[in-house]
Amino acid sequence: MCHWIAVPVLCSDEVDALYESLEVESTEMGDLCHAYVGVLELEHERRGSISASVSALNAELINRRQYVLLIHQLQHECLDSIDVIREARQSLREHFEQLKTLVGLRTSVPKDQVYVCSNHRPTDL
Repeated sequence: MCHWIAVPVLCSDEVDALYESLEVESTEMGDLCHAYVGVLELEHERRGSISASVSALNAELINRRQYVLLIHQLQHECLDSIDVIREARQSLREHFEQLKTLVGLRTSVPKDQVYVCSNHRPTDL
C-alpha cells in the first residue's frame, strides 16, 4: 500500500491535535478571565484594594474574552475540517476500490482509465 494513502489519517491526527491544543488554551484563558473577574469584583466591593488600574484590567478582561471566542471559532473550524477529511478519506477508499476492480488481474490497463485528468473524469466520481 502506498504511503500517501495515509495522508488523510495524518491530516486528521494533526487537526485533532490542534483541537486539543486549542481546548487547553481556551481552558487556561477561561481561568484567567475568572481571575480578572475576581479581582475586579474585589475592587468593586472594597475600593482601593488593588494597585492596578480598573479600566486597564477591564480592557484586558475584554481582550481575553474575545481571544477565547476566537479560540472557540477555531475549534468549530477544526470540527468542520475533520468532517471534510472524513469525507475525503471515504472518497479515496471508494476510488481505490474502483481502481482495484478496474485493474483486477490485468497486466495492462489504458492510462486514461487509471490516471484521471482534471478534464476527464468518470461520471460516477
